[in-house]
Amino acid sequence: MDYHRGVRTLVSIHDDRAVSVVWIWRGFAGLVCRSSEEGEAVDDDCGMVVFHLVVVSPRPLGNVTDHVEGQVGFMTDTCKTRDEQHTTLLVGFDCAWTASNSGGLVGVLQSDDGTFHELGEPQIVSYTQAEDVILNWQAKLAPTATSILLDQPTIVTNYEGQRPVENIVGSAVSLRRGGMQPANTSKREMFGTEAPIWPFLTRFGGPRNPLERVIGTQVFETYPVLAMIALDWTLPDSRPAGRLPRYNPENLKFLISDWKHVCELASGAFSERGLMGIVRWIDGVCQMPRPRKCHQDGLDACICLLVALYLAERKDCLMVGDLRTGYIVVPHSAGLHAEFIARCNKTGRAPSEWVRVFRQTSALGNSQLS
Repeated sequence: MDYHRGVRTLVSIHDDRAVSVVWIWRGFAGLVCRSSEEGEAVDDDCGMVVFHLVVVSPRPLGNVTDHVEGQVGFMTDTCKTRDEQHTTLLVGFDCAWTASNSGGLVGVLQSDDGTFHELGEPQIVSYTQAEDVILNWQAKLAPTATSILLDQPTIVTNYEGQRPVENIVGSAVSLRRGGMQPANTSKREMFGTEAPIWPFLTRFGGPRNPLERVIGTQVFETYPVLAMIALDWTLPDSRPAGRLPRYNPENLKFLISDWKHVCELASGAFSERGLMGIVRWIDGVCQMPRPRKCHQDGLDACICLLVALYLAERKDCLMVGDLRTGYIVVPHSAGLHAEFIARCNKTGRAPSEWVRVFRQTSALGNSQLS
């Protein structure tokens, strides 16, 4: 059984009816099945794979000629038909980083026609709580696919120093008066063997290749600071590239005007998509005279979700890094793209191996490289 292909159908013919058994991966327990009235093979790209099988038919089955391992029984749930829209659960998660911290989480459900169903305002959660919330959304909404964009390194193989992706993008961050924390496994609370990021990733299938088609549950690393650069949310500065907003309430250089700047731009981005519940939350924290770190966590979760929206809307995005040492996904920016290519050339890296422009596609095909 090839779970990465998403669908596998076994068919047994009995009189005038074909009975199908469908395995389809979604990253959590549950299954749905359907049968054909016409005595022909059924091959649907819906539902989800679990680790046992159930055969369903409205008539007695008789002998099933295909050999299948697992349970045989009946179930009342039915599968979506081809005429029904597939849905994607989009999640932005500003991670907790360590077991003792909390982060922000927000999600929406997108239909194939581009409409959205909001799932509430940003929540402050630990890793365990974030896992529970996402699993509950999946169980309740039964999405065809799930994309989780999180603000924490998902692939860390180096014991010390920085990852190659940080070496590439860190120059763009520094140029705009920002700083990027290097990821390595010597930081045991964040990336050691007992760090909470690893069981979370395991629960949702591990970091995925953004260049592959959308199947099941996917987790991608993003970086709100880099996303803001890509989206041109920087502020005027003596440096030609501008400067990053100082919107962290715990930073001594925090500026309330910068906080409002980020909130207003984020609010506008979600307003364009009709996500007015999230807009109201952002507008509310925007007006706070003394926002707290938890409010920034919620705002960063919204920025992570915005990157998920860019992917789901099939807009050009950048993948910087690789699957072996780590990567980051953000919206495409021609200027940022050029900076990354220049950085690769300066550091002796082949740009085509480290910087890619792509559009994510559905389960019907691979992502398109530009």
